Amino acid sequence: MNINQDKRVKETTHPRPINAIPPTLWMQAAIITLGAFATMLSSTMLSAALPAMAAGLGVTDTAIQWIATAYLMALAAGVPLSAWAARRFGATQLWLYGLILFAIFSAVCALSPRFELLLAARVMQGLAGGLLVPAGQTILGLVVGRERLGRVIGTIGVAIVIAPLLGTSLGAVLLEICGWRGLFWITVPFCLCACLAGWKLLPRPTIKTDRPLSLDWLGLALVFCSLPMLMEGMKELSLNSGKYGWNVIMLSVGALFTCLFIYRSLRIESPLLHLELFKHRGFTLSAVLMAIGGAVNFGGQFLLPLYFRDVCHVTLAEVGLLLTPQLIGSAIGFPVAGYFADKLGPRTVLIIGGLLAAFATLPLAMIDAGSRYTLVGGAIAIRGFGLALATVPAMAAGLAMAGSRHVADAAPVLNILQRVGAMAGAALVTACYVRFAHTRGSLAAFHHAGWLLTGGAVLLALCALFMVNHSTLTTPEE
Repeated sequence: MNINQDKRVKETTHPRPINAIPPTLWMQAAIITLGAFATMLSSTMLSAALPAMAAGLGVTDTAIQWIATAYLMALAAGVPLSAWAARRFGATQLWLYGLILFAIFSAVCALSPRFELLLAARVMQGLAGGLLVPAGQTILGLVVGRERLGRVIGTIGVAIVIAPLLGTSLGAVLLEICGWRGLFWITVPFCLCACLAGWKLLPRPTIKTDRPLSLDWLGLALVFCSLPMLMEGMKELSLNSGKYGWNVIMLSVGALFTCLFIYRSLRIESPLLHLELFKHRGFTLSAVLMAIGGAVNFGGQFLLPLYFRDVCHVTLAEVGLLLTPQLIGSAIGFPVAGYFADKLGPRTVLIIGGLLAAFATLPLAMIDAGSRYTLVGGAIAIRGFGLALATVPAMAAGLAMAGSRHVADAAPVLNILQRVGAMAGAALVTACYVRFAHTRGSLAAFHHAGWLLTGGAVLLALCALFMVNHSTLTTPEE
């Protein structure tokens, strides 16, 4: 693979015209969104049902946590496999197969009589979901066109934001009506509807490749070990009040496996992921922005509940309601970001998004228990809006700059870095909060962590200054 450095073409200071998106393309995007929506529902609905599952299966509360953890770990491990699978079977075929497998294993989870079978089915469900999401993004990257990617990805992002909120409330209702097994059944009709519609309406784009399509089994084993270890190590490290031990060992081994995977991918002819994409400056910046954006976003999602719980002393049931403004801000921000990313290019939108996120995070570093909720709610709403402006253009630019030949590699790489960044941000913020909470109290700890998030948002805006608009660049095949 020969990926050239950025090649400038003629730039213009005038906004480019917006190309209309035909109804057929919106329909195809809606089908892919429905599939992603099903996976998001499955990961959020079960949070309130874990105690009922433990009682029904006769296991401890500690053991039942693996139902959620194993799914997320398998989801992360399945993402890099999608690059090879999309080249081997086709992006649309992979998406359809992944959706069918997700529905099958959802049904197996619902029918599982024992904890061991449920855990195994949950792992397979996560692997199918890990294949599904980047496959959908690959399809869009191949058929939408770089001048329309922002609007399509932005619209899909609205559904992804709404899914956790709906999943939490829907999960509580279904748990009361039909028990925890009903939570697995609810995703099956979504998957079947999306699969039937996708079989009829989705295009079958091909991915050109000049490399053999053999599967790098050693690389697959390395990534299957590294990503779960990294994510679980960062999570556990942040939750153990600064106590080190096996968490550090797990994190170190995960980092070692990651380095070995990168070394192998750069030396063999047919790697699992073509990391030579990072020779392209624009793609590298998009990947860095996805990682930083994930850290700032999820770091805040971990920190804000701690403020409401430890400083304001509200109940856990109220915390979700108090965080709703951020979701609303994000839901509004995604389509706005998509429109202006297509019209103005990603650089301007990214800079504005990073500055808005920094501006809205700054008050969180200075508030106290007596601060008006109008101030707090307004700040987190603007913060959600700003982070949406920073996420959509980065993803759209990364897919556009990869080009049609390498988009199957770009989608999983961007997803992986966003997830790793999210876990790193959550771990760093939580560790900062725990450290200062023990010595200086919860409010001071929240302020320190708030300054940390503000610095991350400023870094996001600074990195965006170096972004170039994908409309002014040639793709590798061009």
